[in-house]
Amino acid sequence: MENKPADHLKPNLSPSFRHSDAQTFRHLCLAIDIGNTQTKVALYGEDMTMGGFWRLPSDELNQLLGKVLKELPADARLAVGWISTNMRIALDELECWRNALQAPFFYPITPLSDLPIQSLYQTPETLGADRIVGVIAACSFCQGKPVLVIDAGTAITYDAANRKGVYLGGGISPGMNMRFRALEAFTARLPLIASQKDAALVGTSTETSIRSGVQNGVLAELEGIITQYQALLGKELQVFLTGGDASFFENRLKNVNFASPNLLLEGIYTLLQYKSSLWHVSSSS
Repeated sequence: MENKPADHLKPNLSPSFRHSDAQTFRHLCLAIDIGNTQTKVALYGEDMTMGGFWRLPSDELNQLLGKVLKELPADARLAVGWISTNMRIALDELECWRNALQAPFFYPITPLSDLPIQSLYQTPETLGADRIVGVIAACSFCQGKPVLVIDAGTAITYDAANRKGVYLGGGISPGMNMRFRALEAFTARLPLIASQKDAALVGTSTETSIRSGVQNGVLAELEGIITQYQALLGKELQVFLTGGDASFFENRLKNVNFASPNLLLEGIYTLLQYKSSLWHVSSSS
């Protein structure tokens, strides 16, 4: 059988990005969100037009970048931003990406970077870049209003900014799947089960009781935390939901204003717009 390239590694750029001479598509942002196992990559034009999106295993990122480069317009000027929760990505490998991409602006984003947001976090060296990048994206969409970003993934993180755009901090809680695994790992007789679409409040077996406790417990936590942040920051609070489990929760929560699976990529784009101040300077200047 003939080996075919994986679909998630096909460039699949829009025709506009491949062939258009429009100024919008000569200055491009490549946003990379590197997770422990999965990575998201998006290619944007200056007006936030998305010309390509990929979700792939993190160890296949190099292969994808090589394919994307071949599809870009010859005169494209590229700005690259990335965040990573995968500490196995070595710095020398990132430097290789920088050289291969020949990007005029290459921006590894960390909480210690120069960011367009004031932070009250007391240990910025321990703050995950994904947390503050999500808040930056939310603030860019809702200027002048307080925001709460809930990232429902392996862990559930809560991150808030006030109406002045000051990052306040937040909270970290075990994610839904982690709770299922913990019950199996730290007890003698409870089985490992998976979530289902719905969980009855009253479980009538060990399996349904676990599902009730975990799924309804997470929902009660989310609703309760949102209510507390509304009391703290006001009823105009804008709540954003993102992360791998966002699709599970978005129709079950009453007070979520925006469900955005690509919020972190949008935050990276916002930061690239902020940081690459020489973007609009012609190459001849």
